[in-house]
Amino acid sequence: MKIVSIDDNENNLMLIEALCQDAGLEVTSFLDPLDGLMHCLQNPADMIVIDYMMPRLSGLEFIKEFRAAGSEIPIVMVTAAGSDEDIHAKAFEAGQMIF
Repeated sequence: MKIVSIDDNENNLMLIEALCQDAGLEVTSFLDPLDGLMHCLQNPADMIVIDYMMPRLSGLEFIKEFRAAGSEIPIVMVTAAGSDEDIHAKAFEAGQMIF
């Protein structure tokens, strides 16, 4: 299974990479969401794990751009923003799960 991880925090990426590798999953990581978007549009993956708050392109903006290109790949959005109901509503509206 191929996972793409996108987060502007290198420590978060290393954690996700370690968890994926321990589970026997192949993971490709990006610190820059625009680089991650370009990769995902050109290289199929089985799932994307993306941060909610990032510079240049938020997780929600990423999802909108990615879905506009017609992709149905599952996306899990993570956030340190806690239980902000507005963030959850926007993520569900975009058709994504949030943790």
